Amino acid sequence: MASSGVLSGTDNEVLIESSYRQLLATINVEREKIRSSHADTDRERSRSEATFRAERREIEEYSNVERQKIDIEWKRLDKLRERMSMRWPDPGASENIEINCSGKLFTLPRRLIASIEGSHLNHMFSDAYVASIPLDAEGRFYLDFNPFCFGLMMDYLHLRCDRPDAVPPPVSPDQQQNMDMLADALDLKAFMPINKPFPGHGSSLKLSSGSAEGRSVIEAGHPGWQVIGGAYPLPMASIAYFEVNVVANSEARGGLAVGICSHIPQGSEIHTIRLVDSIMYNSAVGLIGDSFAAENVTKGIVLAEGSCFGIKYDAYSRRLEFFFNRVSIGTAALKVQCHEKFQQIYPVVALNTKGQKIDVNFLANSPFAKGGV
Repeated sequence: MASSGVLSGTDNEVLIESSYRQLLATINVEREKIRSSHADTDRERSRSEATFRAERREIEEYSNVERQKIDIEWKRLDKLRERMSMRWPDPGASENIEINCSGKLFTLPRRLIASIEGSHLNHMFSDAYVASIPLDAEGRFYLDFNPFCFGLMMDYLHLRCDRPDAVPPPVSPDQQQNMDMLADALDLKAFMPINKPFPGHGSSLKLSSGSAEGRSVIEAGHPGWQVIGGAYPLPMASIAYFEVNVVANSEARGGLAVGICSHIPQGSEIHTIRLVDSIMYNSAVGLIGDSFAAENVTKGIVLAEGSCFGIKYDAYSRRLEFFFNRVSIGTAALKVQCHEKFQQIYPVVALNTKGQKIDVNFLANSPFAKGGV
């Protein structure tokens, strides 16, 4: 080292080489750490892959076992469904079924019963239940049903076998409740049609399908009362309910009426709300008609735009309950002298002002009653 304190070239080279060696040693240490880390990662990956493969094998084995259980259960259910449903007869089987329906004899081809798959009548004659059907003294199946209504059902099944689009025969008013009860008990959907406005109404009211099944939109294109009834009567085997949603209405007092009638309004009746054998709620007024007795229905309610009006009918108590915005506003009883006339009951609506529009819902869920219907 020189006396002036400045490092010589040789000393600089020594320091540089020493620093380089230290740096190289540090790099080697870091390299070993990285190698070690990679080795740890590889070992961890191997362990994870082994664990994953083992778990996947367990899941696959479990899935296969569960799939086999499900397949077995489906086969069991298929066999049970076959036993609970009457299928089309085998070529060697007897073609006819002898039925004694409350004293009236029927001879039915098996294909008729088999054609109404899913109904309780079909289930009754399935392998699972046929042995439970009682027999008469002659060995015929005995059914304790209304024979007239059962005969109408059989007539319809005969027609449907020849014409798939056949409609059920009309039911006389005095048998409507019996037919509804039998159709409900046997779950024969053809005799429980979803209601709709009567297509042959004869008025200028415009009809269109609603947003869902069982809903219809009715619009008035001209001023003056125009009345339209349902195509089918209300079900008489249980409590029936329908409701009207007011979509558009510029009339300050409502100008609407909703109710029931013993028949479908036609002819001159479609231009008045004073219908014979009817009970209607007239907007801003209250109940009108010639067929109600005791009643406690709130008067003066306006069926304004955005409101909802519902009617519930109990065929057993012969009482109506009225709902405004799904809240009960009272009940009314049918006059005793009108019971015979109201063996069929049709929903009825009336519009009075141009531009009025309502949405009728025949499948609405009935609100809870306050008044006991």
